[in-house]
Amino acid sequence: MASLPTPGRAKFAFDGHNPAAVRAAEQRAALLVVGLTRQQRDTVRGIIVRSIRDGIPPLEAARLIRSVVGLDPRRAQAVANYRAELVEQGTANVSSLVDRYAARLLRQRGDVIARTEVLGALNDGALEAARQARDDGFLSGSSLKVWLTTPDDLLCPICEPLDGETVPLESPFSWGGDVPPRHVSCRCSWAPIEPNP
Repeated sequence: MASLPTPGRAKFAFDGHNPAAVRAAEQRAALLVVGLTRQQRDTVRGIIVRSIRDGIPPLEAARLIRSVVGLDPRRAQAVANYRAELVEQGTANVSSLVDRYAARLLRQRGDVIARTEVLGALNDGALEAARQARDDGFLSGSSLKVWLTTPDDLLCPICEPLDGETVPLESPFSWGGDVPPRHVSCRCSWAPIEPNP
């Protein structure tokens, strides 16, 4: 019977805390969010780090992010267009309707940022944990990673062709990235696997 490797340097656990995900968030969170000042980007990064490190639920992280980011240019233009349409139609309570619409778009933006950034940091952290597991002998040197989509009505055409794609642990997937997310609101994940014997 083969003996299991003795964990000498293992720094990961399956206890809900992922230091590698926290480090990934500290380094990369909020880099893709458009229309932010440096201070706003740093604040969003801090929220994502705290969300992962302290277990702040994504919906709470989204609420905190909303208080920082404001509307991006595309959503701000949508609000302006909506207001102009209401005025042209002679609608009563324009300000109230516009405020509700802007709040809904801001809520949507906060949710998208929180979901995308938290999942991205968790996927990056899982990759670092897999590398560490390989280095500690828990995975073989020929470990692979497989792309996993969420097969439901929301499956996007961008990621659908990637489902099941398998590459070496240290290689990027065919689209060029190491792990999901591939795009904003990406719901994909990945998993380490061992090659067939």
